[in-house]
Amino acid sequence: ARKLNYTVATSIAGRKVVLAASNAARIDYGRNQFTFYVLDGLNERAKTLGVELVSRSIADAGEQIALLDEARQDKSVVGCLFLTLDDEAVLTLSGGFGLS
Repeated sequence: ARKLNYTVATSIAGRKVVLAASNAARIDYGRNQFTFYVLDGLNERAKTLGVELVSRSIADAGEQIALLDEARQDKSVVGCLFLTLDDEAVLTLSGGFGLS
């Protein structure tokens, strides 16, 4: 991995990943569609890795910005995962998280 300049994985056991779901993703989850299966798989993987998966709902850009600010300040948070369906605004705001 080092030869190819890939980041060498560090242990994330005992840390948190924040999973933020947009309105579209929550509606999809309620219908027991794609989002349901994604969340089920993420929960299983988090358990295997010993990671706490913290789910949050985001309804608008203000909530998303607040969530990102909280995550930056919480040293136990190793990352954020935004789950949305065709919502470019969610992806635009979260781009570059943790790069500062």
